[in-house]
Amino acid sequence: MEFEVRLTEAAKLDLFEVLEYIAKDWERNSSKWYQEFLIAASMLSEMPERFPKVPESDSMRVDYRSFNHYSHRVIYRVDTLEKIVFIVRIYHEARRPLNQTDLQD
Repeated sequence: MEFEVRLTEAAKLDLFEVLEYIAKDWERNSSKWYQEFLIAASMLSEMPERFPKVPESDSMRVDYRSFNHYSHRVIYRVDTLEKIVFIVRIYHEARRPLNQTDLQD
């Protein structure tokens, strides 16, 4: 059975900020980034645990996972009972390390 993939409100805001920032340089790059993001995110519906847990996961007692999309970490968690993948944050790798408040969904 496939999993549903959802973005949290924080991830939606992150996505908007990323696309807006990329579009400042060139609108076409923003569109390309977004289309490739949608493809990568949709692949989580079939194999949601394909990517490793984030190092921060141990201290937070929640199994967050991530994959890289260009210079961004896409942080997500899997609800195996409900068959839902929640994309929690889209986080630029140059930012400070994640903490618990960054990942509240």
